[in-house]
Amino acid sequence: MKILTKLDKKDKITDVFNQKTVIPKNIDGYQGAQLGDSFVIGSGESLAIDIKETTDKMPKVNWAIINVTTGEPMDWIAGALGGYRFIYTPREAYANHTFKVVMSAMESDTAHIEIFTYRTGEGEAASDGQMTRQTITNFIEN
Repeated sequence: MKILTKLDKKDKITDVFNQKTVIPKNIDGYQGAQLGDSFVIGSGESLAIDIKETTDKMPKVNWAIINVTTGEPMDWIAGALGGYRFIYTPREAYANHTFKVVMSAMESDTAHIEIFTYRTGEGEAASDGQMTRQTITNFIEN
């Protein structure tokens, strides 16, 4: 894991979602509310899910990435803490498919979430299958 700062900006390809929103109460991330519109992850691209801020009432969220093209859930993380970035890199067979992100929590409250796609960097490519990485993120603006 690597601590990220505002200097670790990624050049966004698609800005899917970036705002404070109410996350619905539900313990199954697959049944959560969709954040932003559906989007395409092209060949050589990754998806970043930044959980920028949560509350004491709702310190963790559940999220899922659904492949809209196939109807398959691609990945799911339960209990993701605020202040973390999750990176999803689909394998080549899923390039140019349409995806969506859904989110829920054990308690409903407000969270600041940012979701975007970017060009996959060296060492981030999924070789034999998709992968999700979690990195510690420092969202404090200096």
